Amino acid sequence: MQLADAGSGKDELDLALYDSYSAHIYSYIYRKVAHAQDAEDITLEVFIAAYKSRRQLVDLSTERQLAWLQRVASNKIVDHYRRTTRVTLLPLEHIEHREEEDLSVEQQIIRQESYERLHQVLATLPPLQQQIIRLRFVEGLRCTEIGEIVKKKESHIRTIVSRTLRQLRKIYEQK
Repeated sequence: MQLADAGSGKDELDLALYDSYSAHIYSYIYRKVAHAQDAEDITLEVFIAAYKSRRQLVDLSTERQLAWLQRVASNKIVDHYRRTTRVTLLPLEHIEHREEEDLSVEQQIIRQESYERLHQVLATLPPLQQQIIRLRFVEGLRCTEIGEIVKKKESHIRTIVSRTLRQLRKIYEQK
């Protein structure tokens, strides 16, 4: 079903797009971001982009319209994380040496104890999780590269990394 013909009103297309796809796009975004409010904001941004591009959307099939909206949603999610993440990624060795220069002796001792505690917590993980975390954060490999090494799909590696980090956070906070 085509949502709107070229002769139909622009408002009808906008409403039809929103009515047909807003729940799907919102749930897609919500699975990718941490908060419902962020998902709502990004969903709004997606439909604003659709409003601005409505002339090109009119000629697309419903499947293509949904694909277009999902691609825009994916891009908006990336933009969201770029705006909210202000972390400079450096190899761990560089960070450790750089930070140690700025720390007092007491702070260096506390930092060393934290590293030891982290290593203890990491040792409690199953071997596959330890290997994946080491490859990802120590070796700096991408999930696709890790997947090739451990013979698992990239999506499975991403899931393992996410769950392991969540598990580590819980264990680390309990001690």
